[in-house]
Order: sequence, then structure tokens, then C-alpha cells
Amino acid sequence: MSYDPIKDLAERQPPKPSPYRGDPVRMEKLIRRVERTARPPPWTRWSQLLGYALGFGVTVYSVLYYDPGYTHHCYTPIRRWVAKKKEEFWTLDAEDEQELEEQGRVW
Repeated sequence: MSYDPIKDLAERQPPKPSPYRGDPVRMEKLIRRVERTARPPPWTRWSQLLGYALGFGVTVYSVLYYDPGYTHHCYTPIRRWVAKKKEEFWTLDAEDEQELEEQGRVW
């Protein structure tokens, strides 16, 4: 015996009408219940944001700072680039040094 989808569709019963349809009081009650249960509690948004922040922090730590023990790995080029940018940020150019010397601010 094989399955006949056309026959199955023909034999299905139409859905029963909602008992709330004609009664406005019951309909209002249903809408209140649905709206009340549809909203998640406010702490769920904060926990979601905390999870994103922790995930981002762990990823940055593991890419830039965690040392797996061997010398070369897939994050080595990124670490070199970040180290170069940090070095550029914390050092002065020749122009900046000269300007500070003129102002008398060089140690």
C-alpha cells in the first residue's frame, strides 16, 4: 500500500473555529495572555550581552596573548601586526621629539 498525498489532503478535516472568535471579553483575555508570555524577562537581554562580551574577550585573549607553547602558529602574523602597531603608538617620531625638545618637555 502506497501513500497518496492527494487522498490524504482530501480526507483532512477543516480546522475547528476558535471559541474566542465571537466573544470580545475572551478575545481580550487571550490577547493579554499572549502578549504577556511573548515578552522575555529583562535579564535575558543583559545575559545575552554579557555572553557576547565574554566571547569577544576570550577570542581577543586567545588570539593575541595566549601562548600555546610552540613558536609559530596561525595567529603569529596577527600578533606581529598588533605588536608593531603598539610599538608605533608608544614611540615618538623624530618630528614629535624635536617639537617636544623645543617646548622643553623631553626628559
